[in-house]
Amino acid sequence: MLLTVLTLYMSAFSSNIILDKAKEDAGYSISQLSQNIDTLLQTYEQIVDSLYVSTEMQNMLLDNYNSFAEVQQVYLNYIQPYEQWITTSRELLQFSIYTDNPTFQYAQVHYIDEEVKSTDWYRSLQGQNKTLVKTWTVSKEYALLRKGTIRLAQKVHNAATNREMYTVIDIEDRMIHNLISRENESQRYIAKPFHRC
Repeated sequence: MLLTVLTLYMSAFSSNIILDKAKEDAGYSISQLSQNIDTLLQTYEQIVDSLYVSTEMQNMLLDNYNSFAEVQQVYLNYIQPYEQWITTSRELLQFSIYTDNPTFQYAQVHYIDEEVKSTDWYRSLQGQNKTLVKTWTVSKEYALLRKGTIRLAQKVHNAATNREMYTVIDIEDRMIHNLISRENESQRYIAKPFHRC
């Protein structure tokens, strides 16, 4: 009887030690995973920050143009190389710039009309007193393609003109799922998929 009680006690004691060690390891793994996801998302935030610091490009996007030829020339000589640098440096589904300038609408540069103002990303950036505001949202724009999409939108405040400008990038949620899968193949994580329509 004493041997049975002692065996049960030692079994429970060793089980608790193993369980505590497993919890500790899982905590470290989740902490590392969190840091890696944060680092990945920060690389995309640095992309949108690049327009924020380029006042010359902001001014080009906000200038009034009298002809399509002028817009095309500015786009091809200045905006397109910037866009190509962004789209080749990171894996993006979409890169867009939105301005309140109706005279500059070309390729990935869009006018902020009523349709844009009704979008989730636009509304999430309104009412912010800060000059540098970023939001991450889940986009339903690519639902027909069965792609879960995460959208980063940033308000670009131009103090000299006080006009509206935003940069928006879309990335596939699979990038985060892939990071989770690669993080530690010996650990198992359950990732809740984004809701797809």
